[in-house]
Amino acid sequence: MGRVLSALVATVVLATAACTAESNSDSITLDEPVLSNGTLPRPAPDEPLVIQAEDQGPLQIGVINNKVVTVSDDSTFRFAVSVVDESGRLTEVNTDGALVVEPEHRISVVGNGLRPNSRAVAWIFSTPRRLGEVQVADDGSFNEQFALPAGLPAGRHTTQVNAIDADGDVRSFNLALMVQSGAVALTTTVPSTTTSTTVRPVATTRRTSTTSSTTTTSSSVPTATTTSTTVPTTTTTTSTTVPSTTTTTTTTTTVPTTTT
Repeated sequence: MGRVLSALVATVVLATAACTAESNSDSITLDEPVLSNGTLPRPAPDEPLVIQAEDQGPLQIGVINNKVVTVSDDSTFRFAVSVVDESGRLTEVNTDGALVVEPEHRISVVGNGLRPNSRAVAWIFSTPRRLGEVQVADDGSFNEQFALPAGLPAGRHTTQVNAIDADGDVRSFNLALMVQSGAVALTTTVPSTTTSTTVRPVATTRRTSTTSSTTTTSSSVPTATTTSTTVPTTTTTTSTTVPSTTTTTTTTTTVPTTTT
């Protein structure tokens, strides 16, 4: 079942708004949000706002199954806006009548009765952020889902959907949107870094040896003194190459000659 909202319908001469439409001309831009009396719209949750040309007829705005907010006229024009969760299910509007969205949710917009092959553009503000745009099909319809922008703070916002109807006039549908669960997370990808180091083992050996000294005398004196010291080899492995170093120490002992 559905219910009809007490919609506030604002008629604005679009030539004075940020979005302009010139009669009998294809020069129509949707590159900025549509303004209401020179300011960004801020509709109440239970009073969606429609901005349209002065000669457009009456509209009917309602909520289907407490989940889909729609606006339509007596012809084929129609917008339907809802919120889809991460499982693909429609969420309900809150008790105030606002759409409720969390960071993982998407805003779903369906349009009919629009100019074929034109554009439809979706926005969110207080600070205007473009949710995206979609091309209208040959039959004047579109069906698109838009993700929330990164860094969007929690609280009340306005979502705005703008398109060109079959008569060439701009229609702007504005609804209150309540963002829950804090700001939409920023995603940063940090590339992994792999560092490879090749270490060449280097042996450093220090050796000390003592050579013998020979002395000849007329008495029986030991003629040779030999001292031998062995220093164990030390192996050091580092990330740099250290050249081998050999140290030789020679000790010479002189024995005085004794004559008898």
